[in-house]
Amino acid sequence: MCTQRGFVVTGNQRMYCLNDQTWDRPPPTCQPAAGLCQALQVPQNGRFTDRRGQRNQVGNIIRLSCSNGYRVVSPSITRCLPDLTWSSTLGGCEAVGCSIFSAATGVSVPVGIEHAVGVVLRLSCYNGGQLQGGPSNIECLGNHVWSNPISSYTCL
Repeated sequence: MCTQRGFVVTGNQRMYCLNDQTWDRPPPTCQPAAGLCQALQVPQNGRFTDRRGQRNQVGNIIRLSCSNGYRVVSPSITRCLPDLTWSSTLGGCEAVGCSIFSAATGVSVPVGIEHAVGVVLRLSCYNGGQLQGGPSNIECLGNHVWSNPISSYTCL
């Protein structure tokens, strides 16, 4: 029996001790399992990279990365093990954007749209007030902050 995970017994598993105190056949050996791990599904807005170009082969490491405006939900790396399973289940890609939770009372922030990188919002005031603190159009930048902080806006 092989005690190391990912290895299988090859050769004779039954042997008999002969009168001259030798075995009747060579002993079995433990060898790494051969084959491929099951193909992984590429998550939406994601892509896989691997160093060897042999994605599902034993020993190969797969790295998940995401498109701009998305981030990896952990883990981001997995390895094809000798027992033909993956070392971990990869996360997916989730949209990242800018927070709208710092808006001051009275400032109207559009809801129901994604606040992802590259999105431009038009801020206004409830009840027709005058917006103060910066331009009314702000953009969610690549570093996940608004082009002008929402918290700097007030309504008169």
